[in-house]
Amino acid sequence: MAEFQGYYEGTVLTAVALVWVDGHLDGGLRDWPSHIQDGIGKAVETFAHLHQKPMVVVDSWCEYEGISERHFLKILISEVIAVVDGPPPVMH
Repeated sequence: MAEFQGYYEGTVLTAVALVWVDGHLDGGLRDWPSHIQDGIGKAVETFAHLHQKPMVVVDSWCEYEGISERHFLKILISEVIAVVDGPPPVMH
């Protein structure tokens, strides 16, 4: 399961999670298998609840770590500051 490590960029809460996987996954969160999407979604909800701030996935991708010869997913989330003229942000 994903576990986010939070930090502040100025006054905006941001967090990143690394999730080890068995092989390369193309694309981003929307392209990955549903069980991975669901697990990351739950981790985002948990992090948001813990910090009492609305959070949204900003970016996600798969990388290769050469020393351990393994792939991992990197997921970046950020605090939602404002929504203007539209529906609430959705996870991507």
